[in-house]
Amino acid sequence: MGRQQRRPNWFPLVGDGKPVLAVAFSPDGARIVSGGEDHALHLWDARTGKPLGDRLQEHSDDVTSIAFSPDGTRIVSGSKDGNVIVWNAGAGQQPKIAWRALHGIFVTSVAFSPDGKLIASGGVDSNVKLWDGMTGKSIAVLGGHERTVTSVAFSPDGKRIASGSRDKTLRVRDVNSQRAIGGPLTGHIDDVWRVAFSPDAKWIASSSWDDTVRIWDAATAKPIGKPLEMGGMAWAIAFSPDGSSFIAISNNDLRLFHVERSRQPGQQSPTEQRIREAK
Repeated sequence: MGRQQRRPNWFPLVGDGKPVLAVAFSPDGARIVSGGEDHALHLWDARTGKPLGDRLQEHSDDVTSIAFSPDGTRIVSGSKDGNVIVWNAGAGQQPKIAWRALHGIFVTSVAFSPDGKLIASGGVDSNVKLWDGMTGKSIAVLGGHERTVTSVAFSPDGKRIASGSRDKTLRVRDVNSQRAIGGPLTGHIDDVWRVAFSPDAKWIASSSWDDTVRIWDAATAKPIGKPLEMGGMAWAIAFSPDGSSFIAISNNDLRLFHVERSRQPGQQSPTEQRIREAK
């Protein structure tokens, strides 16, 4: 009796061959949206890898950032053309534009608030902008950074928004008042590339081109522990759903950090485990 052939655990999502710059899963894991240098968004069936409907060609330049709304019915995209576009994208329907708004030149990052009512965008104009997620109405312009805003993230409780910048700092603001919580978070010596909140909203992680990842207390804006060396430019970072670990990507490798929970609150520290060396 012949050996049973194993099913591949991956499959390519075949587009037009141009570089992909952003991807996101729908909250239910059934769909994937991608965008990139073809100026378009593409929807895919996450189980089969087959395209869902026609590509969404409304941007006039590279699509740099995309995200699903928490309920999976909308997609927001940001582009080098300076526009933020929200698409009605319920399962089983061809997405259509709900609204578009001009952030300014070159949108680098977009994010939905946890309740889906707000959208944040960051860009080369050094600003974070808040929009009504349903209507596209401008709510606030959050200044303070001195160079490009590279990343925006809402806290899981929706009360705060963090931003990272090429000015080497992070900033944290109260969503309701739009006021800064403390001063800029300083310590990185090169561009901050990504920011992420832990699931319990107590920590903020930042990755930087200074080859480090840093962890910050979200309430006090103070650093927790020493910088975590990555051995190369740190590009991206993400927490596990339970907050027990986070992963960071650099030019050289992918590293997993486990959070050690100590008896004393506030004295947690991450330990590193390198899980794959880039070839």
